[in-house]
Amino acid sequence: MDLALIWTIRLALVALLVMPVVFTGSTIFPFIVGKALYSRVLIEIALALWLLLILRRPEYRPARSWLVAILGVFILASLISALFGTSFQRSIWSNWERMQGVWDLAHWGIALLILMSVVKGLRQWRILFSLNLAVGMFITLLGIYEWMGWKWSGFPFLNGEDVSRLDISLGNATFVGAYGMVMSLTALALLADSFRAREEDIGGPETPRRRGRRRRAREAPAESDYWLIALRVFYMVAAIAGVWMAAFSGSRGAIFLVPALLTAGVLYSIWGTQIRIRLLARVTTGLLAVAVAVFLVLGYTTGVLSTIRDISPLFSRMLNEDGRLRLGSHSRDVSRRSGLEAFSANPITGVGIENYAVAWNRYMRGGDFAEPFRELDQAHSKPVEILATTGILGGISYAAFWLWIFWLIVRRVSSRSEGQLFAVFIGGALVGYLAQLLFLFDTSSTLLLLILLAAYAGTAEAAVAEKARRHVPGDILALPAERPAIVHEPRASPGRRRQAATTATSDIVREAAVPAVIIVALFVSLYFFHWRAFEAAQLARAILFGPPVRVTLQRAIDDLNHFGQLSTYSHRLFLDSVSFAGVQEDLRNDVLTQVDQVARTALDAEPEDLKLRLAAVRFYRKAAAAIPARRDELLAEARIHSDRALEIGPHTFGALRDQVLQALAERDIEAAREAVRIWKTDNPIMNEGAKKAFTGELQALENEFAGKQ
Repeated sequence: MDLALIWTIRLALVALLVMPVVFTGSTIFPFIVGKALYSRVLIEIALALWLLLILRRPEYRPARSWLVAILGVFILASLISALFGTSFQRSIWSNWERMQGVWDLAHWGIALLILMSVVKGLRQWRILFSLNLAVGMFITLLGIYEWMGWKWSGFPFLNGEDVSRLDISLGNATFVGAYGMVMSLTALALLADSFRAREEDIGGPETPRRRGRRRRAREAPAESDYWLIALRVFYMVAAIAGVWMAAFSGSRGAIFLVPALLTAGVLYSIWGTQIRIRLLARVTTGLLAVAVAVFLVLGYTTGVLSTIRDISPLFSRMLNEDGRLRLGSHSRDVSRRSGLEAFSANPITGVGIENYAVAWNRYMRGGDFAEPFRELDQAHSKPVEILATTGILGGISYAAFWLWIFWLIVRRVSSRSEGQLFAVFIGGALVGYLAQLLFLFDTSSTLLLLILLAAYAGTAEAAVAEKARRHVPGDILALPAERPAIVHEPRASPGRRRQAATTATSDIVREAAVPAVIIVALFVSLYFFHWRAFEAAQLARAILFGPPVRVTLQRAIDDLNHFGQLSTYSHRLFLDSVSFAGVQEDLRNDVLTQVDQVARTALDAEPEDLKLRLAAVRFYRKAAAAIPARRDELLAEARIHSDRALEIGPHTFGALRDQVLQALAERDIEAAREAVRIWKTDNPIMNEGAKKAFTGELQALENEFAGKQ
């Protein structure tokens, strides 16, 4: 039973590695929803089995870990920010488009805890990272199909269309860049580690006799040598594949592969155990640093680099037409500034995790953009987003999480213990991952990589390392020197058997109740929090984007409310899609009543969602035009939401534009003129197309009133 539990947990963790390939074409946001639900289901299954295992085996109970404790504090800080933020529902559940929030974060915290408790020793970590590379190689194959414009019926996103950047199964090219960068570095970690004689192969530390045995083993070829060569070839190909993915994703965050390699080189240059490799690391690191300096100087001062601009999408996005570097982005500068201003206004708890869009809309300035720009619901800088949404509580704990990880990596490398080369490159991968987070944010596929890297780093903690040497008897993945023997108890006397039977009965009663509760809780969670969410995502796609289907309005509303925690995005699109055309006049009030309730419920859950607020304004204006008898009442309701939208986003194009539309709907010439004036004044660099907006409508309204006069 113990071995069955531990191997089933391992299978669940291996299945978790496949998550980046998951694509659910039947749901809304097929690149996001399926991955999040798939990972949560597997983590909960692993959690239930792990709880059953630790009831039986103390070897797999969690060790005291500062890393897990710090992450727990960050999750608690996120929950506090949710309680005091702008939308508790959005903070807990996020939405279909992101699928993050406290609920998702708690699952990844559990995954970290289970990994640190179940994966024991460097051998098992090698296996886990190698399997993750196998998944990465499959993603690379999908990337080749996408880049070549080929089709694959099993993956609908490979539809034969030409692409300029790889997004493969991750749905966004920036995430492909991060994935490829980490993939290449973990491949290098495994490749470098494979060239080091492993102590566990002979069962102990270095001695003169063991050195001789190693020398004789190297001189005598064995069948395992061919397997090792094949494995090294696989690692080399995976490293190249990761670099290819990063380069052809066009993600500028992929350039942080370079500082990641520099970090690995510096770590080994300082603490490396092998003199020749240490010297090589110093020379290579120095040359790489010089190359980076030359690249930056040439990029900022000359146009020489234009010759490499067409090599890959990465270079074409990094370099302007004149060959000069283009590493920044105006919109991301605005997002960082807005986030920091939001933090200064809410320094303790922030605006609430997953509510960054509130900060973006509230602190955007007039003149930031020359034309309408989409709302950013993520800061495109993880540290800024953490400060803006969780305040100083989340910021300190998040920084402590990363600082502790780096300290653990440095401690592992400086201890010069087994697997030093492996730790060196994993440290580089962590630096690269954090560096790209300065200009990006997490998603399910990249969070998986972070949790894997962090869990490995956490094994450097003393208590975790000590627990890692304790295994279940019969576990073939345990090192021979640490593998406990299976002990067969001698036959007991009749009296001792009766006493054992009594004890066993009480143990069964005690141990059966807790497992039953765990299993029931698992199935309840899987149904209510995951299966229903999956059904709701399918219903939302069918209603909002599927072919027209004759269905009653109430049925459509019920379908959209199937999992109301995530339905704000669906409700916004639903409000925009509602039409009174073709509805009998005597039924329009009924339609208004039903949809009005949807709007109020959604706004109660997320009162500062600007897009939702503007969708409500548009709905009430449509209703006012469709029901003349209630026109004034409905326009007054629209005015309430329009003014509230202006408070939420005082300098946003959407809110300012809506003031013009609202005044035109109310047929108030003076208000319309003032709204246009404010809109143009607030956006001095607005382009000519935007400046001419509404001119025709306003002129028509003025002509109409002039004719009446």
